[in-house]
Amino acid sequence: MMNQINSTLNDHTSSFCHQIQRFVIRCSEESVKLVSAAIFVYLAGLAIAQLFSPAQRSRITARIWNSAIRIPMIEEMIFRLFSHALIYSAQCGYNKFLGREELTEEQKKGQKLFRIIVSASVFSLTHLVLNKGRRLYIHGPVTFLGGIAYGSLLEKYHTLSFGVLFHGINNLLTTTAAVFSPTILYPAILLNRCIAFYVTIYEGPGLPKWCLKG
Repeated sequence: MMNQINSTLNDHTSSFCHQIQRFVIRCSEESVKLVSAAIFVYLAGLAIAQLFSPAQRSRITARIWNSAIRIPMIEEMIFRLFSHALIYSAQCGYNKFLGREELTEEQKKGQKLFRIIVSASVFSLTHLVLNKGRRLYIHGPVTFLGGIAYGSLLEKYHTLSFGVLFHGINNLLTTTAAVFSPTILYPAILLNRCIAFYVTIYEGPGLPKWCLKG
């Protein structure tokens, strides 16, 4: 009897240690991806800044860290990681305790779409509140589409790094346009959204294997 108990405890301990190990490895991998995305955006910002006059260059480089790296990191963690996790947990609870049958593929896709739309809506509304509703007809759809793109990237590739990358590039374009010419702001942002959506639906070769790991 004691041997059976000890064996069970050892199995549980081993399983727990294995889960902790997987969690640590997963967090380490995600940290490397996020840092890589931030470094890429920072270097891209420095490269773009070289195209401008010294006065404009100093204004752009002074804003890169805050607008293109720090803010995207924070916002992606809040609006994608935490909000998605909260909605996903609620859906799992509903499926387990209130759902009467196993979900079909269509139902799973529906729940995934629901997570993306809700987090994108909260993302857009938050920006509208912070901007006090200015340019509602432009800023609302632009931020909503951004939320859809970043949420779709998270759902497909299971990493925040793509969202941070495209969000950072978006803010970098915004900063550059504000310094150089506001007329190119929204076309540049629209191009960024199109590329993000393309990466979301892309199914061909070329992406590293870690991108497709669930």
